[in-house]
Amino acid sequence: MKIAVINFSGNVGKSTVVRHLLAPRMPDAEIFAIESINSDEMENNAQAKRMRGEEFGKLYARLLTVDSAIVDVGASNVEEFDLRMDEYDGSYDVFDLFVLPTLADAKQQKDTRATIEALSLKGVEPGKIRVLFNKAPKPSQEPLSQAYSQIFHTHERDQLFVLDPEVVLYQSGVFSAAAEAGVTVHELAGSRDHYKALLGEATTDSEKERLGFLIANASMAVGVDKQLESVFRALMG
Repeated sequence: MKIAVINFSGNVGKSTVVRHLLAPRMPDAEIFAIESINSDEMENNAQAKRMRGEEFGKLYARLLTVDSAIVDVGASNVEEFDLRMDEYDGSYDVFDLFVLPTLADAKQQKDTRATIEALSLKGVEPGKIRVLFNKAPKPSQEPLSQAYSQIFHTHERDQLFVLDPEVVLYQSGVFSAAAEAGVTVHELAGSRDHYKALLGEATTDSEKERLGFLIANASMAVGVDKQLESVFRALMG
C-alpha cells in the first residue's frame, strides 16, 4: 500500500495523520516528507526521509521499488509536487490512495475541493481519493454534514472522491500531549501500565505528580488510539 497525504491547504494536520494514524499501522512503510519547512510533527519522526517537491523523479523511482510507503506532501511543496507529477505520465498510478485531511474552516474546505478536482483532472479515479475529516466537532455540537458542508455538497454534485463519515478524527488534546512527550498516540496508550508501575515505586511528591499526569494522558490516549484504529480500517476499506 502506497499512500500520499496531500492537500493544497496548510495546517490541516497532514503530518499528524501520518505520524499518529498511518505510520503505527503500516510498520513496514517507508515514510517520505516532501517539505522545505519542517513541521514539528515530522521533526519528531526520525524515520521520515525528507525531500523537496522538485525531487519527485527520485521519489517516483523509489516508490516503484517498494511495497509500502507513506508520502507526506507539505504545503510549502505541494504546488511543485503537483507540477512534477504531471511531468511523469501516469505517475499518480504508483499511489493506491490519496488521503486528504481537511478542517471545518471554509478556506480549508475550499482548498480541499481544489485538491480533489486537481487529482481528478490528472485521471485519479474516485475510489483512490479519500477525505479525512480532521479536528471535527463532536456530533453533539454540530453534525458532520453541517460542519463540512462544502465537502458534502461537492460529493453530492460530482462524486469525484470517497466520502465516509467514519473517516473522522475529533478534536482532542491527546495529540499535543503525545507530541510533547515525543511519542505517537499509540505509544502513549501502550505506556499506561509502565507509568503505573513507576508510580508505585515513586518516593517524592513531585515524581508522583509527574507520573500521575502521564497516566492521565495515557488513559486519554487509549480511547483515541481505539478511534484511530477504527478510522484506519474505514480508510482502507
